[in-house]
This record gives sequence, structure tokens and C-alpha cells, in this order.
Amino acid sequence: MPIEIDVNEKGLIIQPVAVQSKKQLIFSEAQLLKGLTAKKAHADELARILHETVIY
Repeated sequence: MPIEIDVNEKGLIIQPVAVQSKKQLIFSEAQLLKGLTAKKAHADELARILHETVIY
């Protein structure tokens, strides 16, 4: 069981971390990647940076 350890001004806190249940996915990773090429993934294109989204 995974635990979380926190040390702060109040002291040492050790508590269990909730484990997420594994859900059955509709598609496997192999099915999603089947036939994927660099061209289809648009790996050859560079994203443009919009100046209004940049924080200076």
C-alpha cells in the first residue's frame, strides 16, 4: 500500500494514498498506435507560439 509522508511545522504526517482502481479501457495502446506514422501524427509540423499566451 503506497503512503504519503509530509513533514511540516505541525510535525510528521504519514497517511495511505488512495489507490485508483484500474479500469478496463476500450482500446489497447497497440490498437491506438496501429498505423500511426510521423506524417499522420503531424510530427513534421512545429507549433507556433502565440504571443498572447506567453507570460513574461
